[in-house]
Amino acid sequence: MTSLDSRTGAPEWAGGFIGQFPLVMDVDDEGNVYAVGKGREAISLSPTGEVRWRRTVYEHVSTAGINALVDGKFISHTVSGSVYALDANTGEYLWWRKIGQGDVVEGYVETGGHNALDIDPVSGLIAHTETLDARDGGGSMVTLMTPDGAVVASEYFPDLRESDGEEVGHAQRGGMAVSFNGRGHLAAVFGDGMVRVFRIS
Repeated sequence: MTSLDSRTGAPEWAGGFIGQFPLVMDVDDEGNVYAVGKGREAISLSPTGEVRWRRTVYEHVSTAGINALVDGKFISHTVSGSVYALDANTGEYLWWRKIGQGDVVEGYVETGGHNALDIDPVSGLIAHTETLDARDGGGSMVTLMTPDGAVVASEYFPDLRESDGEEVGHAQRGGMAVSFNGRGHLAAVFGDGMVRVFRIS
């Protein structure tokens, strides 16, 4: 990873190799960098590029929204349907939730797919959407959680193409992106072309 001066583009430091490219990255108010990527390792770097901590992630890592920090926690998730929080100061695991396979709703089986995650900068709620490979022909599930990992709400959305008999691989369905607008709404985009907007209350 490399830090560039935002005004001139000049390199400030380079380092913090994490095996493969980062897919989740955020910076706190002190300038500490947090990232996790395909290399299955989460890392935090100081504002001058020194490694603060490293932590192994034991499932494939997936992408997240712009916000990954809340209440002193670095939040990320995996393409296998897990959401987890690391202590932003130490890198220690604070919690790990397996959203599918009975943790939230019995009978859901998730697949590696276009899962997505974002954090509301106002409420601190975490939104996660994951691809499902078994429930009435497949689809997606959107889950809201608190910064402590407690599930607030969860809803399944079928992929209507599959229920109509079309063969759709997991790479073409599922939740492709999810984003809070900071004003009480959440938007989610799905592989079947649906865009759903939720009011958070």
